[in-house]
Amino acid sequence: MWRSREKRIILTLIHEEEIHFLLLERDGGSRVLESRSLQQFLDAETGPATVSDAKSNWDDNVLLIPDYWVGNVSHNFLSRKRSFVETFIERKLRAEHPDLPDISNFYEYAFCRTGRDRQGVRVYFIQEPIFFRIYRRLHARRIPPVRISCPAFVWGEKLEGAVPDFRDREACFVLLMPGKSFLYFFSRGRFLFSRGIDSPRSRSHEEDRFSALTYEITRSLHLFSQKVRAEIDRVYLLSREERDAERLSGRLGMEVKEVFSAPGETPGVFKNGLNAGPSAFFVPEDVSSPERVPGFTHKTEKAVRAWRPVQRGGILVGMITLLLIVGQALYLSRLHRFPVEKKTAVPAADPGRILSQYNAALEALIREAERPRPETAILKVMAGLPSAVRMKELRNRTGAERSVDFKGVVSAPDPETLKAVLSNFLQTLERIMPGRPPAGIRDVDVRMVKGGNRTGNREYLISFRFGL
Repeated sequence: MWRSREKRIILTLIHEEEIHFLLLERDGGSRVLESRSLQQFLDAETGPATVSDAKSNWDDNVLLIPDYWVGNVSHNFLSRKRSFVETFIERKLRAEHPDLPDISNFYEYAFCRTGRDRQGVRVYFIQEPIFFRIYRRLHARRIPPVRISCPAFVWGEKLEGAVPDFRDREACFVLLMPGKSFLYFFSRGRFLFSRGIDSPRSRSHEEDRFSALTYEITRSLHLFSQKVRAEIDRVYLLSREERDAERLSGRLGMEVKEVFSAPGETPGVFKNGLNAGPSAFFVPEDVSSPERVPGFTHKTEKAVRAWRPVQRGGILVGMITLLLIVGQALYLSRLHRFPVEKKTAVPAADPGRILSQYNAALEALIREAERPRPETAILKVMAGLPSAVRMKELRNRTGAERSVDFKGVVSAPDPETLKAVLSNFLQTLERIMPGRPPAGIRDVDVRMVKGGNRTGNREYLISFRFGL
């Protein structure tokens, strides 16, 4: 039963070139607020009117995108330090997808074991170009998604709840639906890839349907074994027909286990007849809270949400301190009503001055917490290095005035090219570490190195310092 009595959730669903806005009802169903083709939504001058009208009645917007919009890749990576991992991932994504400048804002990762049992990281990212246009459009119409997911992620969570040892298995999940079937492949609980298979609706073509399904599963099992160097050890099935698990098991020559209740008995969120594909049997609990919706959040939004508990804690501490100050002031004011000797009188505290001191201390703590760590700054400098700049030395200075000293060599044919390279380098640093690098080229010490390199270019030694 859905326990979220305060929050109301808007579910934005993208399926087969259409976008649907649904208000999740507490009775387990949903109400369609508006549906459009994706092209109409992107081209329209105004946003969904009914969703805007309902804005005062809902709190969060969860966006479900097609599975094939999500890509994933694994990398060998020894460190488990989040700052190192995230800098590495963002640099990789930008290098491998130069046509998608916003791709590094939408990714998630999980630590895993790669080939030869090496420590690594599996990265999930949104790779479909039209997604970024849709996201900007939703923001412009003031209906931004706070969480972005896909059916594969939700099915993975549902399987983990239904199968006790799901995270210990190499598994395939088969979803049989009228007209189309879906295959999902998971390695120890982590989604790898999916397949959609068109199939005839007529019962007279059931044999053809199972033949096509068996062929696609067999082919995908081979691909799976190539990706993870392991074999599928269990196939799970969700189907309307009781004998489908037995029939599929006989064709594959391996056990097929039926999971969940029959779809005919659990119509899910989309019982209103909306064509929702593999999302058709989700219930509000599956998509209502961030804990139950694995997926993506914009990097900036994620940072804001991570900071909110700190803000709430600061406000709480401030209120408690203010109450103590007021209580002390009242106590001292009452104390002055009684005659006391002058030499033993306690001077009255100034609440305004004490509160000002507290605010100054709190602001200092916040500024200190926001200062980047030296190792993070060093990684970001390395990530922003242009090809024409060769780093020679990067020194971290500790103490009250933390800073980083950079020394490097620039190879350029003439001073104008040198100026352009430096300008580009400083702009890159300003973008990845706002306010930290030098103000401009004049703050960079430049000295020409005698002689040249093999390409005939001149070499210039550059050095500068920026605070943390």
